[in-house]
Amino acid sequence: MGTPLAPVLANLYLAILEKKLKSQIENNMHTVAWPLFFKRYIDDILIISNQSRKEVEAFLALLNKMVPSLKFKLESGGASANFLDLKIFKGRRFHTEGLLDIEIYQKPLNAYAYIPYSSYHPKHTLKGFVQSELKRYVKGNSCAQGFYKIAVLFEMRLLNRGYPKLILQNWFSEVTFESRNSLI
Repeated sequence: MGTPLAPVLANLYLAILEKKLKSQIENNMHTVAWPLFFKRYIDDILIISNQSRKEVEAFLALLNKMVPSLKFKLESGGASANFLDLKIFKGRRFHTEGLLDIEIYQKPLNAYAYIPYSSYHPKHTLKGFVQSELKRYVKGNSCAQGFYKIAVLFEMRLLNRGYPKLILQNWFSEVTFESRNSLI
């Protein structure tokens, strides 16, 4: 919230801190190692590491020492983590192919206040919104089961917002998990 420039400034500020810490670690100024994978979106960071939890916490402590008013905390440290709107986890594919799985994560306090069908939006706009959300669900799930589970919840929530079942069935039939390769 606040000025539109705030996220840009926050992103730049943290990018400078991140670069400084990485440089210090690479120049052996600290005894910790840089994680195998480090991605940040403004103030949300996803770290994948083969180090112990204690070593990851030491890395996080260094990051927190850089600016005392900023406090990053470890949200997970096991076989799964929520990052933005994804749950990233060690699923079936991890043990056979070494690949992490993903599925859509929705926060418990989400109100799902979708545009009601009775709004004055043109019907093609409503269809575009519904199908765009379904396509996001296709991309955000590594297996069909996860996609269909979230699609059923989405349909139920739209029905609660006054969308006619027959129209939803028509719109939903045009976006399937099998179309995943053409969407990515």
